[in-house]
Amino acid sequence: MEAFQRWMVEEALPLWASNGRDPSGFFYERLKLDGAPDREAVRRTRVQFRQIYVYSAAYLLGFCPEGADIAHAAFRKVREQAWAPDGTPGWAHLIGPDGTVVDPKRDAYDQAFALLALAWLYRTRHDPSIREAIDETLSFVDARIAVRSGGWCEAVAPEGGVEAASELRRQNPHMHALEAMMALYEATGERGFLDRAREIYHLFAARFFDRSADVVIEYFDADWRPAPPRRQRIEPGHMAEWVFLIREYERLTGDAVDGFANPLFAKTMEIGLDPSGRFLVDELYLDGELSKRTRRLWPQTEFLKAALCQYRVSGDDHFRDLAQRILSDLRAEYLSGVIPGGWRDCFDVDGGAVADHIPASTLYHLFPAFNLCRDLLSRRMRRSNHQQPLRVRTASKGAYVTPVVLAGGAGARLWPLSTAARPKQFLPLTSARSMLQETLRRVGDDSLFKKPMIVCSGAYEDVVAEQAAEISAPLAAAIFEPAPRSSAPAIAAAALVAAKGDPDALLLITPADHMIRETALFTRLIDNAADAARQGSIVTFGVTPTRPEVAYGYIRAGAPIGMAGAFEVAAFVEKPDLTKARSYLATGSYLWNSGMFLFRAGDFLEELQRWRPEMLAAVRDAVDQASYEQNVGKFGGGDCWRLDAESFEGAPSDSIDYAVMEKTERAVVCQAALTWSDIGSWDAIALAEEGDKHGNATLGPATLLSCEGVYVRSEGPHVAAIGLSDMVVVATPETVLITTKDQAQSVKELAEKAGADRAAES
Repeated sequence: MEAFQRWMVEEALPLWASNGRDPSGFFYERLKLDGAPDREAVRRTRVQFRQIYVYSAAYLLGFCPEGADIAHAAFRKVREQAWAPDGTPGWAHLIGPDGTVVDPKRDAYDQAFALLALAWLYRTRHDPSIREAIDETLSFVDARIAVRSGGWCEAVAPEGGVEAASELRRQNPHMHALEAMMALYEATGERGFLDRAREIYHLFAARFFDRSADVVIEYFDADWRPAPPRRQRIEPGHMAEWVFLIREYERLTGDAVDGFANPLFAKTMEIGLDPSGRFLVDELYLDGELSKRTRRLWPQTEFLKAALCQYRVSGDDHFRDLAQRILSDLRAEYLSGVIPGGWRDCFDVDGGAVADHIPASTLYHLFPAFNLCRDLLSRRMRRSNHQQPLRVRTASKGAYVTPVVLAGGAGARLWPLSTAARPKQFLPLTSARSMLQETLRRVGDDSLFKKPMIVCSGAYEDVVAEQAAEISAPLAAAIFEPAPRSSAPAIAAAALVAAKGDPDALLLITPADHMIRETALFTRLIDNAADAARQGSIVTFGVTPTRPEVAYGYIRAGAPIGMAGAFEVAAFVEKPDLTKARSYLATGSYLWNSGMFLFRAGDFLEELQRWRPEMLAAVRDAVDQASYEQNVGKFGGGDCWRLDAESFEGAPSDSIDYAVMEKTERAVVCQAALTWSDIGSWDAIALAEEGDKHGNATLGPATLLSCEGVYVRSEGPHVAAIGLSDMVVVATPETVLITTKDQAQSVKELAEKAGADRAAES
């Protein structure tokens, strides 16, 4: 996965941003095999929009800082040349090398890709002119492309009337219309777009999907009856693409699609593979005879996306292994032996390369496949050191978010390494730096973040000072608790301290012991969520789940609030059993509760006063009566607050979820597509590590033989193991822990029992 990420971010996106565009910002239709643009090739409008989609999405995901500028420049050009060139609405089909329209027909395929690209482009800047283009395109589609029998016709002539060829209906434009409507819903939060998506899905279920054969029918007559060619042709790539699309539809709506997705994926595997059994062919007849003896790159990307979606929903490692195999084959066959960032677009079924150019259109298939791989296959991936950090774009001048790092907790589930004297947040568990240091580095972008505050036990004052100094991270304040009282009082103390200087101070609450791989994406997420917090919302962050996890709490997302990726909070949900976790994953409405929050200090204090006034009163007394030192050198010039013990110990112990979030009407959840873990147990650490081909990972002296899925960490004796599966072994000079991964959540109880046993022995 790291190699695929490097290829996409460092080679493919830069190639098409440079060689793939003319001086006006218009994209070329294709490159020659040596990377030079084919300047004479006619340019399809749909390809312009595909590239606009790619660069908009790459920008939003943090992989191409200049992506929004590239996408907007291309849109201005395509708007100028392809929209209503003859004075009548709609996007024209083909543009010549000189910028003139060479085919003015209004093709349904082009209109669908325009809507998809505009949805993503709108998310980059919320430009009213983009929304105007969306509305104009939809009005044209409703007036000229939509048909009474449902769905869209193939194309219309600009002067009116249906093109003769369009009397033959195709399912193909509807795939991209569905994709566009879902993207528009996520970009705007408007339910009308989801209703449009639902209409297309129902057309798929009623007409496109042949229940008798478990295939997707491609061609129809004007009444949506299967067209009667001598033998109906099937495209396995489209079948896989529908699996991906309806799984996305399921994620947004909660409508179950197993009855379509599962048989469709199985049939794709059954009839769609070439003689090698590794690649999808382009086209065949229903009886299995090939109608085209080729296999292009794009069906392989759709095969990969479909396998990943099946894995995301089922949690079955069979699909994950299949996806990894497809990705490996795709890279070896199609992305190697060509210019950096290019690809071999087509082979014959015997393995001979037959393409003489590199089409721009394929990047539309590759980029979402890459992004889905990043979400679902990168849990053990270290972020590439070659990727440059993304600078945050913000309307504010200078930093404006104050991180509040919660460094309490005992980390008892990571015994015997994590102890009361040195709990997990001060240990190097996922890198050479401690978890606290990684957290401080994550909030180190001074274009967004102010100096951080830390809240933790007074017992750790010296280690906090030492570890912050080691990475040159000066603090704004260090607040020390005399006794543990859970997260709500700790956050209240930080809010009260911040509010003394500015009641509108924007606070990011983040635990010190979580792992987040994508720092640039995290920074952009906080920057984007700040708008909601400034408007008075209490923002929490829900991580997009990648597996049915029973160790995390969940947040059920409600209605969108009109900001991309932000929703009302329908419910906070306790840690589920495996059956419930799988159902949560299937609906797409549930997010992992990250324990991170963003709000104005005064807003949080208002809510705490409303719901837990006795807690706020006790913490306020603890702050007012605290031992206070200003400009303390060991904290890099930050202030030191040692909270009054008697007052603070009088505060009820409660989490922020129970004290405020489950009660407040101001809660908003922002979806976070991050590689995230709370590193709460040894199985979580094992999952975060990049294992060998057998899934084994070791740190320290260890030898494994015939083992699978084994994690070994030794800071003492040499550990040797034979024939183990899905185990964790952790050795310190004093203690050796051996557990199955599925029992790792019980280590806390084991640590307590071991302590009692040792006490009895002495």
